[in-house]
Parts: sequence; structure tokens; C-alpha cells
Amino acid sequence: MRKFPTAEIPRSPRTLGHCAGDKRQHELENDRVRVLHVTVEPNTKIELHELDDAVVVSLSDYESTLKTANGQTTKVKRTPGKPAWVPAGGREFEAGSKGVDALLIEIKRAAAPK
Repeated sequence: MRKFPTAEIPRSPRTLGHCAGDKRQHELENDRVRVLHVTVEPNTKIELHELDDAVVVSLSDYESTLKTANGQTTKVKRTPGKPAWVPAGGREFEAGSKGVDALLIEIKRAAAPK
């Protein structure tokens, strides 16, 4: 496993793209998962982006609003240490008044058999 400085994070086609207002520290990566420490400034909107299946573990209390590509909007409350499933797909994200501090654990797709 290799740790990458933030500026060197390799991107998969569907990984969280860099957006103004979000900061990521690459914590760990192997052939099965990528773990990012994500912080988002308060009241910041992250434009439509794609994610693979992931688990998010909040490091602080926060609220946010998710809007899927089909227009469905969901308010989300996160509690420190409690994991939540984040299904693959496109979404917009808006941080609440406290911002966001969380670990995002991206699940990598299995390689095709040879």
C-alpha cells in the first residue's frame, strides 16, 4: 500500500472529481479500496459528479443535501463513527452550515477474469 500526497491522488474514471470547496487527503489504497479523508467547507455546493459504491464514515456531526442525477433530493444527517452506504451514481452535494469531515471508502470493482 502506498500513501499519496493530496496532489498525487490517482483518479479512476468515476472517483470524486476535484471540486472547489472540497479537500481530500489520500489515506490508503490497494486493489480493493481507496480511502480518502474528505473535508468540505460549510455551505459549499459540489456539482454533479460520479462515484462508485462507497462507505462514508463521518468524523464529525454534519448535515448535507444530496441530489441524484434524476433530481431526487435527500437531506442527510451524519454522526461521528457511524458508517453509511453510498450507492454508485451521479449526485450533487451541498454541505450544511458545519461543513463535512469524513472518510470516504471507495469500493473498487473486481478486475475481469483472465
